Amino acid sequence: MSGKKTPENSDVLRCLANSVSQQLATVADECQRCEETVRSLDCVQRERERASAADHAKIQNLVAEMVEEMNKRISQREMKLREEYVDKLSHLGKVCHC
Repeated sequence: MSGKKTPENSDVLRCLANSVSQQLATVADECQRCEETVRSLDCVQRERERASAADHAKIQNLVAEMVEEMNKRISQREMKLREEYVDKLSHLGKVCHC
């Protein structure tokens, strides 16, 4: 093969150049799609993290409310038991003084 440029060589080179250009365009499109996918996944991940944080906060508030309610019930029960104790002690005092 000689170094001469023939019309056939020029056609082959032009064809190869077109093929390379098309492949580069395809690669560029794929890169862009990959970047868009990564951005989309990042958005989804951030949204999941926000949702998880919100869920965690809701659970914490619910637990705090439940603990507060339990403490209130325990305090009420304690007061009732003290009243019953005082009543029984008073009744016992009356019975013993008879």
